Amino acid sequence: PCRKCPKGYRVKPECSRTKDAECEDIDECSQSSVACPVPEKCVNTPGGFLCIGELSTCTKGYFFNIGSTQCEPCTQCRHKYDVMTPCSAFADAVCFPSVEKHMSDLWRGNIKNTTHINPDQYMMAGITLPLRSLTSSNDTFVISRDSYSVSARKAGVLWVDYNFAVKHSCINYIQMTLKSPEMKLGLSGARIEEAQDDVYHGASIGAAMVVEENENIRLELKSNNRYCFPSHFQGHQTRLKSVADDSLSGPLSVLWL
Repeated sequence: PCRKCPKGYRVKPECSRTKDAECEDIDECSQSSVACPVPEKCVNTPGGFLCIGELSTCTKGYFFNIGSTQCEPCTQCRHKYDVMTPCSAFADAVCFPSVEKHMSDLWRGNIKNTTHINPDQYMMAGITLPLRSLTSSNDTFVISRDSYSVSARKAGVLWVDYNFAVKHSCINYIQMTLKSPEMKLGLSGARIEEAQDDVYHGASIGAAMVVEENENIRLELKSNNRYCFPSHFQGHQTRLKSVADDSLSGPLSVLWL
């Protein structure tokens, strides 16, 4: 036998030889035969309707839940463009499923302006550069308190890309290296040979790596020329003039999968 719909529902589509009937809720509020007394408002419900008075109006950021007959906070979607249906007086907001939140995440940052670097260790040993986040905090990445590393809170695969620029006149070269302290090795590096110190010279580094939970990545600057910084060798002028910030170089991008 064909399905019979309960009160407040109508058959759609009709029952056929190959397919049973389906029941669709009737929106009584759209029918002229239904009228709520002023100032009450008609609100459609599954299989029926309610006349809601003005006292049920909730403050901004809340909606009236017909089931619980209480004002409840509207759901906040992760981004404004994730909103499928906005929150209304009698219905909560509906958000698009966020694939990025579950399947991938992105962190973007850059190094802080290092025009006046005062290292505590030799340039030959490598100097870890301070980082600055360009994105809001999320549940995948966190920048360390000392700002010298970015940590992935979840195990997965990281793809890292960075376009950098420096002014220097160090003899031989300056090298930017992407490192993982836990792995104790350099993941990628690029050198900028000796050049005029009044012009920025750029290069790119990139790497893919499998990381465990709370593993860190850092940017390190080094050279085989011990005279790049005068703080350890008096009488010599600074040969590293500046490392460009995000206004002159591309961001450090870290994609987690």
